[in-house]
Amino acid sequence: MTFHSHRIFRHLTRVLHAAGENDLALRCFRLYIQLVTKTRQTHLEEIEATVRKRRTIDLEDTDVDGTNFTEKTLDPTDSTTSHSCDSDGQFVEFLVFGCRLVCRLPGTPEDAKWAVEQLDMAKDITLKNAKLSRDTRLRARLACAAGVADSILVHRGE
Repeated sequence: MTFHSHRIFRHLTRVLHAAGENDLALRCFRLYIQLVTKTRQTHLEEIEATVRKRRTIDLEDTDVDGTNFTEKTLDPTDSTTSHSCDSDGQFVEFLVFGCRLVCRLPGTPEDAKWAVEQLDMAKDITLKNAKLSRDTRLRARLACAAGVADSILVHRGE
């Protein structure tokens, strides 16, 4: 994967959907989700390791030459510290777009269930991020997409 793979997948999904290549657009959307979730997991593991390492150093060396070193706190829910992944807002926005794309296409009840799962992940990200939880426009789009996904799930027989 390249440094900008998440951006490429995001753009390619929109272009393929606009061109009518919906199967490829859906495949790109799934790859985008895999890429970003794995990157976010790796990023969180790196943050936890850094925090543990700093705590160990701080416990051993809290006062050097009269200067007190304090631990720098890192917010694991803030993806703006990583340039190798989309921010929480971009990820949630694209999850909403992609799930509505999945609901637009003819498919099986499993596709609709998968879309509902992705929207649940987007809701969790929104609730964990203070800035996103105050964004009423994003929350409204998320609720609308969840309603669409639920209605498609009912329509397809679940």
